[in-house]
Amino acid sequence: MSAGRYFERSDPLIISVGNREITIKVREQSRPEIAERVYRQLLREREVQKDRDAAYARLLFGQGIHLN
Repeated sequence: MSAGRYFERSDPLIISVGNREITIKVREQSRPEIAERVYRQLLREREVQKDRDAAYARLLFGQGIHLN
């Protein structure tokens, strides 16, 4: 396998995020462990952002906004 070349695998990768499952096509590459680590970091960052957004929504709308 040459560096920088990608090859489609026949079997999909199923990842569970919360109560959802994501099916993705996996591409083999010369450094799959790095690609997987980067992908999982991206998923974590998205989940943190969604949790942060939900917390802001609860803060603003759950307690109500009181303007004088």
